[in-house]
Amino acid sequence: MRGAPNGFTLLEVLAASAISVIVLVAVYLMYESNQHLFLIGESLAGAQQNARVALDDIATAVRMAGMFRGDPLCRPAASGEAVRIATADTLSLHGGYRDPDPSAGPDQDCNIYVTFSLWTGAGARGTTLLKETRRAPWERGQLVEAPLAEGVTGLTFRYFDADGHSLPTAVPDPAPTACPDQLPVTRPARRYALDGQGPVAGGAVPTPVTLQSERILVRAVRVELTVETHTVGDAAAGCFRHHAGGTTQSFSAVTEAHLRGPSP
Repeated sequence: MRGAPNGFTLLEVLAASAISVIVLVAVYLMYESNQHLFLIGESLAGAQQNARVALDDIATAVRMAGMFRGDPLCRPAASGEAVRIATADTLSLHGGYRDPDPSAGPDQDCNIYVTFSLWTGAGARGTTLLKETRRAPWERGQLVEAPLAEGVTGLTFRYFDADGHSLPTAVPDPAPTACPDQLPVTRPARRYALDGQGPVAGGAVPTPVTLQSERILVRAVRVELTVETHTVGDAAAGCFRHHAGGTTQSFSAVTEAHLRGPSP
């Protein structure tokens, strides 16, 4: 009587190998899919955190505008200077006082202003929300630009008076987009500026705030912020290209803050 055969036949080995390969490929594809979803979620979570931190910073600056007390050697800021620049995409506020020079005597201009904008001091618009700190005099004061959030494709400031009425009274409709299909703009921009101002660029001095100014009426500011991952901006055209190096994820947030300082 012949004994049982030893080992496996070639057909059995090939079948087992094929099943093993199928299982390994399925495990790898599952891992790759989970890893991709994890990276997308992590990227979006980072964008959300940056947006919230930026909104908190802006809201705090709005609440504190005009509330600071300077050194006796410093010249007090005018009561109407709490809001220095108020446009659709740029907000500049009185941010306190620097330390005076003890040897320079009284009446020193120690005022500090903080500006939130997508515009740099050189006049270029990008997708980085900047916090610009400038000390008086405006045109020659020390300038520091610090990034608050990256990938910002939408930034809009809305202004309201003490009665909750919008400033300007009639907010214009969004401007039509001029971007080609391959560079879709995320948010059509609304163009308005209280008292006809423009964004801070190259140290241009803002116009004075007077009793007839719209800026002196501002008592609340609403900030609308949109952050997108894997988005490249075309500064010249004001357009954005999505899915640059990954899957674009979008996050929008809104906050509103009221000025606590006394009305002029």
